Amino acid sequence: MAENVTIGIVCDIHLPKHKESPQYAFLKLAANRMKKDGIQTVICLGDISSYGQLEAWELYRELFDGFEHYEVVGNWDVSDPSTRDTILGY
Repeated sequence: MAENVTIGIVCDIHLPKHKESPQYAFLKLAANRMKKDGIQTVICLGDISSYGQLEAWELYRELFDGFEHYEVVGNWDVSDPSTRDTILGY
């Protein structure tokens, strides 16, 4: 019999590359709530970053460290050519 897994879903965060933003504060609140509620896996359905900054992805991954997590790359996530290859994993 399959094990039950609790999944949290986030999308369209548009996180800037710094922690001093409303988006970061809200995402931190959401991550803490998911931990409290026993969420095991987090899926982000795109647009983690506001302008494709690698730093925003690093902040996202820092907040969801300890979760199994998966990301779908959104159009905003690849809008910065200097980080596009890193984000896409090429």
